[in-house]
Amino acid sequence: MTNDYLEDVRREFGVSLPASFVAFMQDYPSELETTKLNLGWCQEAVSERYFLKSPDRIAELNRIVRTPGVSWLEDGNGWPTRFFVIGDDDCGNYFAIDTETDTGAVHFYDHEVASFALRAGSLRAFADEMIEETLDFNRENKG
Repeated sequence: MTNDYLEDVRREFGVSLPASFVAFMQDYPSELETTKLNLGWCQEAVSERYFLKSPDRIAELNRIVRTPGVSWLEDGNGWPTRFFVIGDDDCGNYFAIDTETDTGAVHFYDHEVASFALRAGSLRAFADEMIEETLDFNRENKG
């Protein structure tokens, strides 16, 4: 993540990314790119969905959730500015960090209940969980 990208995020989304997230992304674990969900008709790396590596894709998802007039929360409010999307599950749910803290915690936005819940206490723990869940899925759905 370049300084230009960080400035673009601050300008476009009104948030500064926590140092823990920036450091993690600058030393992005290769296992997130090499561990792939095998759906039979396609294989999708963890880095392409759950914990995105692409700054462009991250920005795209953050634009989507910040679409004006869209209700995200139970009370009808829009997406909270402080939550910055880092991935999704392709089912309308998102993984996000809280830009107002530097804990590295990852939160899960569940569209069915329109709320956030803590998913992992750190970025590394979240990465490990996504890798393990992907490997478990592949083992359980083998031929």
